[in-house]
Amino acid sequence: MIVKKFFGFICTILILFLIFYPLPLLTPTLASSDQKLITHLVGGTVLLDLPLSMEVRENPLQERELLQYSAFFRDEGISLQGYMQIWQIKDLNNFLVQTKEQSTFDFYTYSLNPIKIGKFQGILNLWGASMGEQSTISAKEYWLQLPKEGQFLRLAFLTNKPVFPEEHNKIIAKVLSSIRLKDNTLSSADLQS
Repeated sequence: MIVKKFFGFICTILILFLIFYPLPLLTPTLASSDQKLITHLVGGTVLLDLPLSMEVRENPLQERELLQYSAFFRDEGISLQGYMQIWQIKDLNNFLVQTKEQSTFDFYTYSLNPIKIGKFQGILNLWGASMGEQSTISAKEYWLQLPKEGQFLRLAFLTNKPVFPEEHNKIIAKVLSSIRLKDNTLSSADLQS
C-alpha cells in the first residue's frame, strides 16, 4: 500500500515538473570535455559531479521510510532533467516490478538490466511512457547499491521525447563516472551484493 501511494506521489511530482517546467524545444548543445563541473553531496553520503549549468533543488521530505533524500536537477541548455535520490528498499527488483504494475503510465518500453559502475552494482531501468495523446517521457534510471544494506542511490535522467536522446550519453557518463562515497574508506568488497 505504501509503495502504491508513494509511487503515485512520485508520478504526480514528475508530471507537475514536466507541466510547469517544460523542456525547451532547442537543439541540445553539449558542453565540451573541458566543461566546468560542480560537486554535489547527495543525502550526506554520496558525492557526484554535475555540469555547472545544471540547476539543483532539494525536495523537502516529510516521511523518510522509503525515500530518504531527493533533489531535482535540470539543465535547460542541454534539455536534461531528473532526480538524485537515496532510497531504503529491501528488494529492489521486486520494488521496481511492483511500481511498474501499479503505475498509471502507458509504457511503450520498459527494461531492468543489471549494471556495475565503478564499485557500485545495481539496476539500470530504461523506460518510455505515454502521458496522453501528445505527451511522452523517456528515462534512464540508475539504481546503485550503497554500503548500507538495502540503501540505493537513484539517478534518474528524464526527457520529454519518445526516445531518450543519444547525445546526452556523454553528460550521463561523466556524472556516473564521478560517483564516490563521502567516506572513501570502504573497499569495493563492501559494495558487493
